[in-house]
Amino acid sequence: MIRDFEYSAVWITYGAALLLVGFWRKAISLRWQALVLIGFTVGKVFLYDTSSLDRIYRVLSFYDSRVCPRDEFIFLSTVT
Repeated sequence: MIRDFEYSAVWITYGAALLLVGFWRKAISLRWQALVLIGFTVGKVFLYDTSSLDRIYRVLSFYDSRVCPRDEFIFLSTVT
C-alpha cells in the first residue's frame, strides 16, 4: 500500500521537474509529456491508491482535493 503512494510521489515529482525543464528550454513536447504524466498520476491516486483507504479518509481526501485549490485561488486573487 505505502509503496503505491511512493510511486505516485516519485511520478508527480518527475512530472513537475519535466514541466520546469520544459518551461526553461521552451520545449512544448516536454510540457505535454509532463502534463500527461501528472494527469495519469492524479488519476492513479484517486482510482487506485485511495481504494485501500478507510471510508472516512477517502472522503476527506476527495474533499481536500476540491477545497485546497479553491482556497489557493481565492488567496492568490486577493493578494495580487
